[in-house]
Amino acid sequence: MPYTKRRGVGTDHGSINWAAKVQRRKSWRIWLFRNFDRDPKPRGMAGEDVEGQKETGHGTHLEKRRADLTPEQRRYEAAKREFVRAAIADAKAFTDTTVEEIMEEYRRAGKLHRFDPDTEWMKRFARVARKHPPPEGLVPEMADYIKLLEEDEAN
Repeated sequence: MPYTKRRGVGTDHGSINWAAKVQRRKSWRIWLFRNFDRDPKPRGMAGEDVEGQKETGHGTHLEKRRADLTPEQRRYEAAKREFVRAAIADAKAFTDTTVEEIMEEYRRAGKLHRFDPDTEWMKRFARVARKHPPPEGLVPEMADYIKLLEEDEAN
């Protein structure tokens, strides 16, 4: 069987560690998917109604849960869905871009000296949070990310 060259093996990727870049992108997406359904105010076990008897049928526990939400909880859930959908769309777009494309964006903006591949995903996450503010408590680290973005924009 002939030897086939795998992607990233034996190629020159410059000063960027290709495997580390891929891992950072994966870890951000993993965090989003793991925390999508996280609720700071737990309302009991999923699938239980008020009397504690389990309902039957596919999705009935979600319908029951949505019906029991107060208007404040509905606004919270709507804001959470909007933020997470926007963050996932941005994460997909970020994983589709190459480092060279991102560096070209920074070069056009005249801020190539500020480019840091290790913090780029945090800045993009903060930009999404500016456009679609997450509900309070959904992303505890968001203040740090926004501070990093503001420092970058100030310079």
